Amino acid sequence: MPYLSLWPKYYKKEEKEPLEKLLLLYKEANETFDGSIMIKHLAHDVTYGSQDVFFDIEGLEDVARYIVKRFHFFGQYRETKPRVLFKGYAPHNKPCLVINLNGLNDCYVAIEVNELHKITKIFTTTIKPLVDEVKIVDKFDSEIPDEDADLREAYLYG
Repeated sequence: MPYLSLWPKYYKKEEKEPLEKLLLLYKEANETFDGSIMIKHLAHDVTYGSQDVFFDIEGLEDVARYIVKRFHFFGQYRETKPRVLFKGYAPHNKPCLVINLNGLNDCYVAIEVNELHKITKIFTTTIKPLVDEVKIVDKFDSEIPDEDADLREAYLYG
């Protein structure tokens, strides 16, 4: 039986770099419990969605408010419910962050950006086995200098 991919396309270096940089910022917001650092990187028509929620949050004001409150909430429970984000690549080389809750890879977050490199969509995927198909890496490709390009792991997908 032929393999049918759920992934829309293969992500090339020039497409991945803005996604990776913004995901690193998202990771920083998670680690500092400060979602406000994300606001200036959101497009006016941004949406925030999750498979665990019945409807997407839409628009800059509502998404910004949600992100700030969400990361503040995580800060309140940092000792009792540890939440760690790992860098990774979903199939077809799409940059993402795997959310590890209490030692288990629970889901991953991916983003989409517009031509101005503003975030237009933040989406959390919880479906298994898709979470298990994410390749966790120490560094995103954009964090590896060009002279060390042979060390990039993400090109294993294709």
